[in-house]
Amino acid sequence: MSLFKIPFVLANLVGTHITCTPPVSPALEHERKSEPLRLSRAVPYTKCIFWVLALTEIAAIVASYNAQLPISQKVLGVMLLTQNAGGIKATPLSTIGALLSFFGGAVRLSCYRWMGKHFTFDVSIRDHHKLITTGPYGIVRHPGYTGALMNVLGLVCFHASPGSLLRESEVLGIGLGRVLVGLMVVVMLVPVPFLRHRMRMEDMALKQQFGQDWDEWAERVPYWLIPGIY
Repeated sequence: MSLFKIPFVLANLVGTHITCTPPVSPALEHERKSEPLRLSRAVPYTKCIFWVLALTEIAAIVASYNAQLPISQKVLGVMLLTQNAGGIKATPLSTIGALLSFFGGAVRLSCYRWMGKHFTFDVSIRDHHKLITTGPYGIVRHPGYTGALMNVLGLVCFHASPGSLLRESEVLGIGLGRVLVGLMVVVMLVPVPFLRHRMRMEDMALKQQFGQDWDEWAERVPYWLIPGIY
């Protein structure tokens, strides 16, 4: 059963990797707008954290499947899983989380392709910027954030569910483990409250740049993240 979870670990990782990987080079200094918090600075650390978690969980799954081997016992011991070798497994909640993360990454990838060089991780108006109003941008005005929030929700469901590495190991029972998990939560969730402000900033910058074209698009596509809701 535990080996069955590996595809979901990989789906979760792929979605997160896409979400956290800038599709083009960063905006130049004169193209960026002033932000109170440069969220883009945290993205490489976030990606690194979840790569490590995914590879560690896969190693734990493989070791638990062959728990009788001496090397497996050493691996499980390092991961504080010796007492619960078979505890890491797919559950309904972790499966939903993996799918949310994966499809969140797919939404982001679609945005990258439609926006091209204009999609940066900073609020910016690039030289020769074009207003993109088709594809996912014909459904909501900020679909990239829709994908990012899907990914974050998926990560929470995946890593906080029973059967996850974090829940089944003893890492939360030691001080250093709690600190590391706390830092992971901060890096992952702190940017979320700032998204509303970023969306307003982006709308203001685009309205200033494109005027009536932006007004017509905003009238045709009134929702920020979820069609008909928000």
